[in-house]
Amino acid sequence: MNTVKTLSLNEKLITILLIVNGIMMLTYIYQNKQLYDSNVTVFKEKNTLTRSTNAFKNSDAIEEYSRRDAGPSRRHTSSTTNIRYTIDDSDARYYNLRNDKALQFHCGHCAVVTNSGHVLNSSAGSRIDSTECVLRMNSAPTIGFEEDVGKRTTVRVIGHANIGKAQILESEEPKMVVIPWLYLTDINREKNEYFNIAKNLSMNHTGVEFYLFSEDKVNISEKMFKEETGLSIRKEAHSWLSTGWMTMIFALDICDRIDVYGLVPENHCRKLTNWTTPYHYYDPEFRSECGYYNESETRLLGGHKFLTEKAVYAKWYQKYKLNFYHPTWDGEDLETSNNSTFLDTPYLRRYQHAMETGEMKKALLRRKKKKQKVERISNSREIPRKRKEARLKKARGRIKSAKARKRKAKSVNSLEKNSTLQEGSDQKNNQSTRTISRKFRSINTVRLSSL
Repeated sequence: MNTVKTLSLNEKLITILLIVNGIMMLTYIYQNKQLYDSNVTVFKEKNTLTRSTNAFKNSDAIEEYSRRDAGPSRRHTSSTTNIRYTIDDSDARYYNLRNDKALQFHCGHCAVVTNSGHVLNSSAGSRIDSTECVLRMNSAPTIGFEEDVGKRTTVRVIGHANIGKAQILESEEPKMVVIPWLYLTDINREKNEYFNIAKNLSMNHTGVEFYLFSEDKVNISEKMFKEETGLSIRKEAHSWLSTGWMTMIFALDICDRIDVYGLVPENHCRKLTNWTTPYHYYDPEFRSECGYYNESETRLLGGHKFLTEKAVYAKWYQKYKLNFYHPTWDGEDLETSNNSTFLDTPYLRRYQHAMETGEMKKALLRRKKKKQKVERISNSREIPRKRKEARLKKARGRIKSAKARKRKAKSVNSLEKNSTLQEGSDQKNNQSTRTISRKFRSINTVRLSSL
């Protein structure tokens, strides 16, 4: 009987322990759920990109947060998506070149003037100048083209690779210069050539504010491209975004309404049989616009993907209230892009085919071999060059030493010659003195004999 009672007692103790353990486990699960719910709430109050919308999620709390803390940003609402484009300060979007301060700038209505030849004979100058803020790109001039492109410039966006060609600032100073890094993110301020050029420009143009795209902003710009195309522009397409793309991103951040002048839709060149419109309105002999677009779009590696970028703009047409002038985009230009999750452009088709057939892999291998060959040639030229420089340095040293010895010998000879001349002069003087003494003695002798 005692044995039975002991077992019964142990069972009771085990049951109590299991109950206590269960209660503790439920308490732990409840606390973790509370923590999870609080983290989700915090997470929802921040802006996060989604692949389906390529915009930031929103709620009433987020909207208030964005308007209060986001600074100058895109705040208009699309009539179809009801999605706002806002970026909070944690993105460190643009910083001042002189003092590293964040950009605080906003425009209600912006005109983005492209460099396309389509603006020629448009007579859009007065309309552009009447816009609150006018954005231009790289070195596109206004002098001589005022009737078509206007004469005011609020912001000039200059790609970092073109900053050394910014002579336009000598004749036309905007209020602000914005420099996007097209294929660079990790910038060494002391050694980077383009940063130092921009710094010198800021010192020479003290009336102009210079702002740089931050590394985070460059990454966000590339992420937006990937959201729409499914491709990483640098890692997969092995290319980089254009200054036009970066200008559009900047406009989305600072403008409520955007009018774009001179930008053609993605399908524009397919409709034409004669590609005569110049790529730059100020340099008609440079190249044709469609010819350059087609060449760049069909390149598998490198080069801007202009037409793919324009297909993205068509997708943003309603989302961000973009307006296109000279040429005006019609429903056919916008229909395809707005009805597809991912885009269908010449480059994207070429890329997909290259990945399926192995062409991309072969192209990358050829590129790698070419790079290695260039490095080998460079190194093979570098060694002889260094040897030649060493020989020249040694020869210069020998010549310098020979000249020094010659100067020294000449100095010694000059001293010896001077010493010889001095001795000869002294001897001559002594001889003259003796001669005069003899003459005086002879004269005195004659005088004495006469007496």
